Amino acid sequence: MVVTEMVSNLDVLPTIPEAAGCPVPEEGQGRSFFALLRNEPCQTRKAIYAEKNFHRYYDPMRCIRAERFKYIRNFEADFAVEVPGDIQQGATFRSDPGSYSSKRQQLIEPYDLSTDPLEQDNLASRSEVADVQRALDQRLWSWMQETQDPLLQGPIASSRYRNVCKNA
Repeated sequence: MVVTEMVSNLDVLPTIPEAAGCPVPEEGQGRSFFALLRNEPCQTRKAIYAEKNFHRYYDPMRCIRAERFKYIRNFEADFAVEVPGDIQQGATFRSDPGSYSSKRQQLIEPYDLSTDPLEQDNLASRSEVADVQRALDQRLWSWMQETQDPLLQGPIASSRYRNVCKNA
C-alpha cells in the first residue's frame, strides 16, 4: 500500500495501539493514521516538522515539510558537510556525491518538491518563492517555540559533554 498523505514518525505511536484495539495514549504529538491503512477518511497533517542536533557531529537543523515545499534552517553552516555512511546509501546523495564535498553556503534551504524531489535546487535566493519561504520560516520558529526547542537557548551540548560535566 502506498500512502500519499503526510505522516510523521510521531504518528506511529498512536497508530499501533489503535490497530491492536488498545487505548491510544492521549499525551504526545502523534496522530493515528490507522484509518488511512483501512482506506478510510483520516485527518492528516498539513506539515511535518523535523529536527537534528547531532549525527556524527554537531549539525543543528530544523525543518518544515509542507505539501509542496520543504524548508530547512541550518544553525551551523560554516563547515564542509560530512555525509554519514547510512545517508550515502540514499538516492539524493548518490545522484551527485561531489556536491556534498563543498562548504554549505546557505543558512536556509527552501525546495519545491513538486519539481525537485531530490532537493538539488536550493531556492533561497529566488524572489518567486520569497513569500513561501517567509511563511514557512515563521511556522518553523513558531513550532520551535511551541515545543520549547532547546536550540532557542543557544548551542546544545553533546551527551558526552554533559556526561563529563556530570562526573566532574
